[in-house]
Amino acid sequence: MQSIANDYQIWREPLIEVEHGGRQDTAIFLRMTDQSQQSMIEAHLKNLPIFLHVKADQIYFEIAKDGRNEILDVNTVRHNSNETEHGLALNTSENKFEHCALFKGRLQIQATNKSIDQARAKAQRAKEQETTKTAVKLDITNKDKRKNIPTKAMGDRGPPKEPVVSNKKHSPTLTSRYTGQTLTELNNQPMYLRVLHVVATGKFKSIDEIVKKIKTDSYGKGDVSPNNEFAEKLASIPKIVEEIIDKSQKMITLKRELYGQIDKNWKWYTSEERANVRGMLSKRPDTNIVAPTRRSGMYTLSAPSSSKNQEPNKEVKEPVSTKISVSPQLESGEIIDETPTESPKKKEYLLTPNAPSEDYSTHFNDIKTLEEYEKYILLHEKEYNEYLSLHNYLKDIAKKFENFQKSLSETSINTKEHQKVLRSVQSNYEHYENDAEFLRKRQRHLDLRTRLEILTNKIEEWDRRDKEKR
Repeated sequence: MQSIANDYQIWREPLIEVEHGGRQDTAIFLRMTDQSQQSMIEAHLKNLPIFLHVKADQIYFEIAKDGRNEILDVNTVRHNSNETEHGLALNTSENKFEHCALFKGRLQIQATNKSIDQARAKAQRAKEQETTKTAVKLDITNKDKRKNIPTKAMGDRGPPKEPVVSNKKHSPTLTSRYTGQTLTELNNQPMYLRVLHVVATGKFKSIDEIVKKIKTDSYGKGDVSPNNEFAEKLASIPKIVEEIIDKSQKMITLKRELYGQIDKNWKWYTSEERANVRGMLSKRPDTNIVAPTRRSGMYTLSAPSSSKNQEPNKEVKEPVSTKISVSPQLESGEIIDETPTESPKKKEYLLTPNAPSEDYSTHFNDIKTLEEYEKYILLHEKEYNEYLSLHNYLKDIAKKFENFQKSLSETSINTKEHQKVLRSVQSNYEHYENDAEFLRKRQRHLDLRTRLEILTNKIEEWDRRDKEKR
């Protein structure tokens, strides 16, 4: 074999080189398919040149014969085994084999051009045979149906007319709006998931409509008789629907606790259905996509003062004029915002910025088209993920001060331990008060909260108008 490339460093890693005489040999263990082995043997017997191309990202053999080149591609994915393979070389002068290398991996030669062409021809023949079988079956079915047609009375004239039989019942998949691999994947989905995603769209008023929708997606809109297996799956739909719907609602509505099972990028949704589902998931407060609602806007903490030693971090509440359905739920143990009844000179609020950095009400217009609606939904999801990250960041800081407060309550006043906790509170407070990164994140948190409130209102207005149209 004649090598026409020297770039073989990448393929040396799985090998162990051994001394052979006065030099080092590098070997690669190749596992050949029957077809590739036959091609190599034929080329060797006919004295045809065999070239080995070794490149940084590819290895292949090239056999020049009959004015054309046959390529034998090598699969460069290693096939490792626990056993060590031994490489032998034939010493023609002494007519014996000598040990030349050890292997701990192997590469495999893939199919040749010839075998690929043969596989294609075989697939084409199988397809033609299947078409022939279908045509014969269709002809037999038509004959059986014609046998059951009643003959005309003796007084009637003219030969009986044969009914025209539609081919739809014998090739139902051709009438579905999905084709090929997409249709196959859909039919392989569990019926539970299909029903779940159909119900999530909120478009259907009865179980019959849901059954019709699922049948149409697989078989099309014609008068199609599904096979026995699929018919059994269709029969299970009413039971599935009963299990997953919220029976307290007049319309067929998915239970809230099942929202986490919905794939908002379900491949078989239309653009409208995908927008509806995303809208539903974005405005529900108890899904795994949208975090729970907080009853107040921000965390606040007060700096410790000598007059407040007994309750240095008293919880204060700051009223919020509007409620946002997208803010995270205030959990037990969090520091709650309250409006103080007095304003001590040393009291400052650490986690509450004064106001949004700009007026975001002018940034968003009313939704007029489905495209705008979907755009708002995607923007809401994107900004909410950032908002949730910032919320958790502020929550961790608030938790730290909450632990300080707990330590203060557990230690006696004027003790060393109590004074040590107070110094830690003061140190941390001053740190965050002068931390530019913290102040930036705190302001961004409020800005996102304001934007999400506006986006939510626009989305809900569209939903309300769309519902009135129906």
